[in-house]
Amino acid sequence: MTIKSSVENGPNTQTGNDRERGQSFHSGQFKFPQLLQIFIELVRRIKYLVLKVHAKKLQTLKLNLCKTMTIKKILNRGLCFALLPFLLFAEDSELLPFDNVSSVIYDNDDHRDVYTDEFLMALSHLGEIDLKALITTYSANDTEYRLFVTGRKEIVKEALQSGLRNLPVAMAGTNKCLVQPETNRIKDTEPLNLPASQFIVEHARSASHEKPLVIVTGGQLTVVADAYLIDPSIADNIIVSGIFGASEIDYNAGLDSWAWKIVLSAYRVLAIPIGPPKNRGKVYMKPPHVPKTRIKQELPQEIDFFKWMYEKEHPTNELPAEHDFDGQAAIPLTCPAYITKVRRWSVLGLDNDGNLLMRKDSKGRLYEAVDANQELATKEFWRVMDTTAYSLN
Repeated sequence: MTIKSSVENGPNTQTGNDRERGQSFHSGQFKFPQLLQIFIELVRRIKYLVLKVHAKKLQTLKLNLCKTMTIKKILNRGLCFALLPFLLFAEDSELLPFDNVSSVIYDNDDHRDVYTDEFLMALSHLGEIDLKALITTYSANDTEYRLFVTGRKEIVKEALQSGLRNLPVAMAGTNKCLVQPETNRIKDTEPLNLPASQFIVEHARSASHEKPLVIVTGGQLTVVADAYLIDPSIADNIIVSGIFGASEIDYNAGLDSWAWKIVLSAYRVLAIPIGPPKNRGKVYMKPPHVPKTRIKQELPQEIDFFKWMYEKEHPTNELPAEHDFDGQAAIPLTCPAYITKVRRWSVLGLDNDGNLLMRKDSKGRLYEAVDANQELATKEFWRVMDTTAYSLN
């Protein structure tokens, strides 16, 4: 679910601190901290490629090598190669656990206010991820839930007719919530045994801790939690990357708060907090910048899939509002350097009242996104969409 609020206006946004840090050293048009950031991203992509031994296409390998700039541009900026050995072998305790993904499942509510569906389908079309399903989950309004289910199936249909391949199945999740038991113990929760949850279980059993199934979420977590209730043994084979609170409950988490507690207790998690209305999460407010004018200019409008992206809008608000406000959870799949800072937690369990017991832990399984590079997110979004457009021409 997308919550509209004021947002930094795209990749050119620069804070006073950013400007201050950039005054010390220049190299051409780029300042030293920016060059170092580009270099670190390149090294992270090299690490990613070493682990991604299952890659089948040289083109995909080249695209993954450098998301932010071409090698030629990097070389032309006079990059300092003396840093390479240090960066290659330096330990980074905050790297996100997306190095070797088995497959991806996406679960969200409204399909009209974000571009995350299209971004993930484009990634799957390019062979960079294996997207298995688009699941729709929403309990707040049954009429809207059914509209979202139908709409998501239409998106997949348009993608197929437009020539995209390796597309997911669109399936209904649920319009219900889990019921918290009187004992306040997760193991006493009655599962819903949803078909979408069974689908997750099936694919999680084919995954592993080393090569996990990643579930990207933008709404309530009922289906994801229900999968755990059906088969708790899958927990170690799943990573959940979603738009919801970590240490504190927020809008998406509150749509099914018991499911949220189960997810945080059971799985490895990257949480991107929405935050309260007057204090939105820092990473939440740094989504990919997706202006309508750029969609029209760069993505051929004679292709139905791209025409839909240009025309989509929420009927009662201004969303998508020139951004992909659920894309924050999807971008790290192929550009983990987007998340620049995390806070890690260990979830110790629940107290007698059903409240989460947590402590900060540098090796904890819960990653709370604290800061991000919006420019990287925007570049990654458009790299994927422009490459997809080129492949369809």
